[in-house]
Amino acid sequence: MGLRNVVTLDLNSVFIEFLSRGREMLPASLPSSYCSLKHLCLRLFPTCIHVQVIQLLLSCYPHLQTLEITVDSQEYKWHFETLRSMNITGVEDHWQLEELPGGDILNHLRMVKIKEFEGRESEIKLVRFLLENAKFLEKMKFSYTYNEQENADIQRKIREMLSAFAGIAPIVIISLSVLFSD
Repeated sequence: MGLRNVVTLDLNSVFIEFLSRGREMLPASLPSSYCSLKHLCLRLFPTCIHVQVIQLLLSCYPHLQTLEITVDSQEYKWHFETLRSMNITGVEDHWQLEELPGGDILNHLRMVKIKEFEGRESEIKLVRFLLENAKFLEKMKFSYTYNEQENADIQRKIREMLSAFAGIAPIVIISLSVLFSD
């Protein structure tokens, strides 16, 4: 709430998880608007509640121009396995927002990069939300990590999803790059 005149902001998945746990605070605790924010980098867990928190956050940044998202699958696995090992139960019980923001909230967004995209339901919801609400989006870049254990079906599924996304927003240039694991 105390940040002013921020142009670039980087939020990690643990912060997003913290917001997702405080349903009585969210969305009332979010700022009404950060007009100065132009560039946002987010790390998120591949869950629907993280996507909902991201959607709420985006409604606070009306002049956002670039958005970079990294899907933090490894951190997600570690985070929840650690909580389970400490016998903390109910870690996956999350609330649902009654109404998601929409409309003209992303009119300045021109570029979206999504790293470590795997095509999960939560990721698809986020991409659909961005394509439907960022009316002037020019480019959306996806990357995913290829490893030997993945089969061709997963890669084909990702390519088919990207083709479907192109149908939602035909003027957006959508690209896919493959990163090879070590």
